[in-house]
Formats: sequence, structure tokens, C-alpha cells
Amino acid sequence: MIDNSLLPDHQKMDSQITFDYSNVGQLLSKKVQENSNKTFLICPGKKTDKFTYLEFKSLVDKTIKFLKHIDLKKNDKIALIFHNSPEFLILYFAGLTMGLTIVPINPDMAQREIKFIIENSKSNAVFYVDKLESKINEISNFYDKIKFKKIESINDLALSNEDKLEIQNIEVGLTELAVIIYTSGTTGNPKGVKLSHLNLLSDALSISKIFNFNPETRALCILPLFHNNGQITTLLAPLYAGGSTIIV
Repeated sequence: MIDNSLLPDHQKMDSQITFDYSNVGQLLSKKVQENSNKTFLICPGKKTDKFTYLEFKSLVDKTIKFLKHIDLKKNDKIALIFHNSPEFLILYFAGLTMGLTIVPINPDMAQREIKFIIENSKSNAVFYVDKLESKINEISNFYDKIKFKKIESINDLALSNEDKLEIQNIEVGLTELAVIIYTSGTTGNPKGVKLSHLNLLSDALSISKIFNFNPETRALCILPLFHNNGQITTLLAPLYAGGSTIIV
């Protein structure tokens, strides 16, 4: 049940709605229990990466340990600078599960624009695809306290001694901040739009119901994952129904 007193005025509800999950991480965990060996993600590219629900959750859990190892904690913000990829998705779900705020950034932005979003969002860490190394290196030179992590593959998100670290349950509420998505900034600098776990889950639930998504649904994600549509309409909404997604 949602406590209206925790919501901004423009989001208050006239009727009570009960959600089965209090955060996006819980949604993923529940669907893994229901669909462990079913295909969750297909990511075509030079080679096609394909993950069952259980395989994907295993990678998310390993990445949570990695994020904890580099001293990231609940309410920290992490910027993700990737084109659509498994690495983005694993970091996305790992961060949301442990109560981090995700700041997705368009990798094709200019250095000045990326630097502005990192500063404006107060990101504690920046993860970026290795192909952007020269662009990001010039940005990282400005900061001592922000962690910059180049990611070449999924293997970079795991620890060699991960078995020594335990994943503790972190309470993350519906109204807590999940994602900050920046606008196009056509009349000035981009503005950060704050979305809670409630925003993400309510949109995913509504879309899955409106379009009659079910466990046999397979969505094609053709929009970038740094976009709201890519994250919700063709990823979280099919997930809510126990379906699957092809990430282009």
C-alpha cells in the first residue's frame, strides 16, 4: 500500500493501489523465482549474448558484490555511459537492487555535456564502455573523488574473491529515488528528471496491462536505454509480465 504522505503533491493518488514489489530489485528477484530457466534477455551484436532469468540474476549478484567492494552504498549515484549492452543492464539492476541511483548518459554527447551531467547529478562513480576511453579520460582528470571505471566486458563486473563477500538485503522503498534521466536541454543545459521506484514500477505495470503482456511476450528494444522508453516500455514492462526482451 502506498503512503500518500510520502509522495509529491502532483503524484498523490485518489485511490489506494497495492504493489507486489517495493523496488525494481524485488521485481527481478520474484520473476527469477517464477521463470528461472526461461530466456530473459537477448542482446545481438558481434556475438549474441543470451541470458536466462537465473543467469542474469547471477551476474547482477556478482556485480552487487563488485559495487560494494569499491565502497558504493545506498543513495550513492552512479553514471552509466554505454550504448545498449548487457553491461548497462547488469549495472542498472545491480544498482537499483542495492539502493543506488542510476544516472544514464547518452554516450554520443560531447565531453562538456557529459561533464555537466556528472557534476549536476553529483554522481559518486562513472562506469563507461571502453570505446569511450579517450573521451572520458579527459573528463576524469578534473575529479579526484569520483570513481571512474572502464568496462570492456561483463568480466570486469566480477571479483576474483567474490565468494568472501556476502550480499545483505538492503531495504529500498517505493518512493526512494531510482533513476535521474536528463532532458535534451534544447533551451539550455539538460534538466535532471527524478524517478522513484514507484514511478518505474507503476509505469511498467500499467503498460504491461494495457498491452496485455504475458509470459510469452517478447519485446524488441530499439530505443536507447538511457531513455525512459527503452528502460520501461520494452524492458521493465515485459519483465513485470515475466516476458523477455531483445536489446538492439
